Amino acid sequence: MVRNKMMDMVPPEGGRSIRNIPIPESKQRREKQEERREVAREVREEFVRIREEHDVRPPRTWKWKKWYGYALGALGVVVLAVVVSSMFHSAQVSVTPRILTADMNVSLSAKKSAGAADLAFSPLSIKKIGSVTVKASGEEQVEKKASGTIVIYNNYSSASQRLIKNTRFQTPEGLIFRIDQSVTVPGKKGDIPGSVEAVVYADEAGEKYNVGLKDFTIPGFKGDPRHTAFYAKSKPSSPIAGGFSGVMKVVSDADRKAAQAEIEKNLRAELLKEAEASLSSDMILFDNAYLITFTALPQEAVGNDQVTIKEEGMISGYLLSKKALSMFAARAVVKEYENEPILIENLEDLTFTAKKEIYPATDTSVSFALSGQARFVWAYDEKALAEGLAGASRDEVPSIIRGFPTIDKMDISMSPFWRRSFPDDAARIEIIRAEP
Repeated sequence: MVRNKMMDMVPPEGGRSIRNIPIPESKQRREKQEERREVAREVREEFVRIREEHDVRPPRTWKWKKWYGYALGALGVVVLAVVVSSMFHSAQVSVTPRILTADMNVSLSAKKSAGAADLAFSPLSIKKIGSVTVKASGEEQVEKKASGTIVIYNNYSSASQRLIKNTRFQTPEGLIFRIDQSVTVPGKKGDIPGSVEAVVYADEAGEKYNVGLKDFTIPGFKGDPRHTAFYAKSKPSSPIAGGFSGVMKVVSDADRKAAQAEIEKNLRAELLKEAEASLSSDMILFDNAYLITFTALPQEAVGNDQVTIKEEGMISGYLLSKKALSMFAARAVVKEYENEPILIENLEDLTFTAKKEIYPATDTSVSFALSGQARFVWAYDEKALAEGLAGASRDEVPSIIRGFPTIDKMDISMSPFWRRSFPDDAARIEIIRAEP
């Protein structure tokens, strides 16, 4: 048997063998790293397998950032909405007041010096001068006495008093006028003096007696109790005028009448326009509550053959407060009226009829009828209503409106639309009138 020589080559104990050759440390480290990489690879493969099998997605941090941005944006929108809501918070309140239409024909009276329970009037008085130039037809010596109509009053007794022809009447300046025929002044009735009209003439010719409207005493009663109880006043429609002494250019009657007609037409229009412009928003001047009078003034020569005809026009009237007049009328017409603020909106459509001839320039009282179809509208305090609503919620409106009994209903519009309460600032609450 042939023996393998290599088999007999056994190294002595402790000798070197391929099994006993030590592995270098660097190689060991490489092997360990390789093992770790292999394990990691296997773990990744297993994770992929599980993810695909169960549809598991790893968390993505960028989505959290995205939702955080959305949240900040939403918060910004909310803050902006709050700011806008505060800046533009307002309300509009449409108010329907109580309204009543009624036919009326009531008798009322107004006083110049009225007490708390009386209807008052304010006197209106406006004067203007107009003129027209015409051709003269010649010259003449003129001696003319001023004249006019006065109203004589008896506040002495209930007995009548006869005044004879040429009875004197004196102005505060001492100018004397006389009546050219006897008159009888009726006695007074209660507190109302008796009265009668008469024409007076100046004692002398001349322009100084053109005094217009004046008060008069009767000098013949001086030293007698009747001196203060009998008196006279110019009739507003016939002031004292027309006096002249000297050479005057003559104008034909036709030319004078035409000139006067033109002057009076123009003056009437100007006086009415000025009277209307002078009225406050609460005052009214009815068509039949004023008087327009014209007084001839001395004519003036212009050049050699022309004359300027002049007249003074005056409008006098009773100015009445719309609010006060409406309340007095409501007391007579509206059964359920309890002295609330009220206004007749169409006062201009009603008819004013005086009970007797009017002299607004001198009257201390006037009795009249007011008739027509009146539209009564109850008033309310807009400022108080806005202040009452300021800061209140919609739910509080019914209790607030009960404090304004002259209001029928209210419609409310808020801005922005989602607000459920009124602005705290009453200035941001607009009150408007609605028709029923």
